[in-house]
Amino acid sequence: MTADFETRVRETGLRLFKLIEGESPSVFEKQYWTGKVLEWCMGDESFKVEMFRFIDVFPYLNRPESIARHLQEYFSRPGVNFPTALQWGIKFVSPNSLAARMIVKPIASNIANMARQFIVGVDPETAVPELEKLRARGMAFTVDLLGEAVVSEKEADEYLERYENLLDILHAAQGSWPTLGTGSGEMDWDFSPKVNVSLKASAMYSQMNPCAFEYSVHAAKERLRPVFRKAVSQGAFVTLDMESRILKNLTLSMYRSLMEEPEFLEYPHTGIVIQSYLRDAESDLEEVLQWVRQRRHRLTIRLVKGAYWDSEVITAHQNEWPVPVFTNKHETDANFEKLAWIILTNHAWVNLACASHNMRSIAYVMEAARELGVPAQNVEYQVLYGMGEPVRNALHKAGLPLRLYAPVGEMLPGMSYLVRRLLENTANESFLRQGFVQGVSREKLLRSPAELFKENPEDQDPYAAVVVAEAPGPKAASGKMERPFRNEPRWDWTMVENRERFSGALRKVRGTFPVSVPLCVGGKKISTEREILSTNPNAPDEVVGRVASAGREEARMAVEEAKTAFPGWRDTDADERAAVLFNAAAFARRMRWELAALQVFEVGKSWGEADADVVEAIDFLEYYGREMIRHSVPRRMGRAPGEMSHLF
Repeated sequence: MTADFETRVRETGLRLFKLIEGESPSVFEKQYWTGKVLEWCMGDESFKVEMFRFIDVFPYLNRPESIARHLQEYFSRPGVNFPTALQWGIKFVSPNSLAARMIVKPIASNIANMARQFIVGVDPETAVPELEKLRARGMAFTVDLLGEAVVSEKEADEYLERYENLLDILHAAQGSWPTLGTGSGEMDWDFSPKVNVSLKASAMYSQMNPCAFEYSVHAAKERLRPVFRKAVSQGAFVTLDMESRILKNLTLSMYRSLMEEPEFLEYPHTGIVIQSYLRDAESDLEEVLQWVRQRRHRLTIRLVKGAYWDSEVITAHQNEWPVPVFTNKHETDANFEKLAWIILTNHAWVNLACASHNMRSIAYVMEAARELGVPAQNVEYQVLYGMGEPVRNALHKAGLPLRLYAPVGEMLPGMSYLVRRLLENTANESFLRQGFVQGVSREKLLRSPAELFKENPEDQDPYAAVVVAEAPGPKAASGKMERPFRNEPRWDWTMVENRERFSGALRKVRGTFPVSVPLCVGGKKISTEREILSTNPNAPDEVVGRVASAGREEARMAVEEAKTAFPGWRDTDADERAAVLFNAAAFARRMRWELAALQVFEVGKSWGEADADVVEAIDFLEYYGREMIRHSVPRRMGRAPGEMSHLF
């Protein structure tokens, strides 16, 4: 990288800004309802939460009285200081009244219009005219059919049919489309098919699960294959899009596996996505590049920041896992530039689709491509339909290959997409918000994110534990303090090492079958003639264990042993009793893999359910041990004169 590289990035960024002097994104225009709502959202975090919750549930409200009631519940609660313009008219009217119906109608219409701002059409037929308008203005597209994360195989089959229908409709329409750019061939800019679609793995199989990794990949490929086959026959471009982290490795694996099949080996018009906000994005990229070099065939990598930041952070905190995404926006931006440089360095094998509304990121990619001598056909730029029009216009005026990510679908499946877009626009760290609402200087917006991170390295995770003294654990009568209770973390099945270790535990446990389990009375092991057989419900002929079956005599012996042991147990301090539970928890923790594996065989639990059962048992032992200690310290109850009551 030459010494003047940063200077050139800054100058390029300023030139791009100059191309759009005075423009602002339509989503922030305050004369429209969407602009007003986003202004309120950016000014009041509590309002933003309630508004996005209401928008998320809105498609399910099919009666005016339901909409009116939800509006009251979300926005007219006592003590909530929401905008008067929104509260007016809904606070005191009955949800069943004519007045409520009159108020609800424009609000419902405005929400529908808000969704339409980001969605190009409800179906392929209605989307084609808008897509043709985009092309007439010199912009290509990639169409995404909303409605991923299918919940049944029937729904997955319908989604497959919708994509095949989409490709047919676009293929039929493209005959009248002039090519973009100055080339003379049938390809846009002489290198890209006119028809371009994006699809998500979660739409291809309803039971996608990293626990069943190979099976999930195989099942999803059964539906991916016809889509790719049709794309190849029609000369269309297909990108396998990225979703939340839980599906990341599955998506990468199914893409590689599919493209290694003979019928797709030589097809160059496919792509995959890398999300720069993930901490392991660089290692994923290096694996993809290594595979590409071995395969010796071209593909396109769409580089994005990532759209699931909030859910990734929340999921990690809920499960006591390390947060998988960068929690400082400057880190994400710096990683985007780092990954872009790596991709451009490997332009002999991969194309870069730079998907960003951040003018600094775009300017960096432009100058990096120039620095590395990357041919023009190896880089294109992508923005979202309905967002960041000034950025889009700057790219178009600069004569760069520009593609719009254009979602198509009904309102119901489109709500999650809409909420992601609204979260993105209203985030404090949003480039569009900083540049076009808050008026942050262009000089600052174009500074190196790596340098900005050095100056501002603070964690921006709003969901992290509040920095206050953690509530102490219980104090025993002996004065010993126990650590505070915390739930045992579940296993993260996206990690290959966890899946491999559990597979090993399954093999190890199975090798001990049938396990003989004697009675234990007074510390003595007792076998009985009569036994209880435990069999594998998924393979009834497989005996998991033979358990001794107690009779009257064994029961009598157990009662006698309990009577003998009772005085000593009665006089045992609570902290010693609790220690028994803590020791049991420690044993379960050491044997966790084997205990969960045993559940898979003995009661037919899935991997995740088996792990959750063992985790719950550990939590019970740890929690009630602490409760025993807490209740063992006498506490005076009440303050009545002449009365002394203690709870212990």
